[in-house]
Amino acid sequence: MSGRSAEIVETLHRRKIDVCIVQETRWTGSGARVMVRECQGINSSGRVVKTVMQGLFFFLSDRWIDRIVDVKRVNERIMCLKVLIGDKLVTCICAYAPQTGKSADEKDSFWDQMISVTESIPASELIVVGGDLNGYVSR
Repeated sequence: MSGRSAEIVETLHRRKIDVCIVQETRWTGSGARVMVRECQGINSSGRVVKTVMQGLFFFLSDRWIDRIVDVKRVNERIMCLKVLIGDKLVTCICAYAPQTGKSADEKDSFWDQMISVTESIPASELIVVGGDLNGYVSR
């Protein structure tokens, strides 16, 4: 991820994407990083990345950075970002469910935590869930 961050930021800018939820990356660490798009030597359209263990990320356009109300790292597989958009509070949830091969207990624990997180969000807030929920669909 670290070698491709400039390319990702450029693509998000070009496609006018303000929020991008990413998981299962190899970019380690925690905290926030600011990545700025270079445009003929002039800085424009900065992006901020909120990150946590297991490679959960929010790419967020700089126009929304000052509107961040809260960032909550629930665990290594779930992270929430609250942003005030207009007069509406929006909670974005980045989730990375346990994949095939993980124990049923680990999967159940993940879903119990997801239910707990979504139930804790007031009905007045908009919820956006993004991520890899590792669903399996069969006939």
